[in-house]
Amino acid sequence: MKRRGIEAFSIEVLKDLPSDARVLNAGAGSHKYEWMPPQAVNFDRFAAQVMQLPNPVVGDLEDLPFGTEEFDAVVCVGSVLNYTSAMEAIAELSRVLKPGAALVLHFETSDSAEHLGTSIWRAPAAPLQTVNNGRPDLVWVYSRSFIRRALKRYGIEIERQQGFHIASAALLRLGFSQQAAAGAAHLDRFFAAFGFLADDVILLGRKSSG
Repeated sequence: MKRRGIEAFSIEVLKDLPSDARVLNAGAGSHKYEWMPPQAVNFDRFAAQVMQLPNPVVGDLEDLPFGTEEFDAVVCVGSVLNYTSAMEAIAELSRVLKPGAALVLHFETSDSAEHLGTSIWRAPAAPLQTVNNGRPDLVWVYSRSFIRRALKRYGIEIERQQGFHIASAALLRLGFSQQAAAGAAHLDRFFAAFGFLADDVILLGRKSSG
C-alpha cells in the first residue's frame, strides 16, 4: 500500500517535467523505480547498492556532492530521511534545488498512532528501535511540525501531503505484530479523517523563487 501510494504521488509530481529535466533520486538504495525518469541521478551512501542503477553517485545526504541549484526536482522516499539528521538533510536538499523546483519527501512520523501515550508521541525528533527485514534497526522519527519548520527555514513551502498506514499504526499500538498490522493497510481509505495519526507522510514541497 505504501509503495503504491508513493509511486502514485511521485508520478503525479514528475509527469509534467521536460524530458531533459535534472532529477535527483536521493537515497536510491538498490531500488529501480520504474516511474523514475531514466536520466535521474541515483544517489546513495552505499556503493554496493546504488552502483547497480543508472547514473549512480555515492555520498552523504547531509553533504551532497552537487552544485547549488542544480536540480529541477528531488525525490527522497523510502524513509531515507529517518536515517539522517533531518535539518541538515533538508538544508542540502533545498540547496541543490532550483528556485521553483519540486521536492517529494517521505518520512516516518512521531505523530503516528503507534506512539500514542509514549515518550515518542509528537516529539520533534526521537530515536526509535525497530525491525527492518527481520533485523533490529535504529531510525529517527520526526513530527510533522518539525519537518514543516525545517522546510520553511530553508525556503520550501508544502503544497500538499498525504498519510499512509493509519489503521496499521493503530493496530501496532494495540499490540498486534508488524505482519498482522501491515495487512490492515488497505483499510486506510476508511480512516482518511484520521490521517493526522498516520505512520508515514509523503509531501510535495516547492522551493521559493524569491
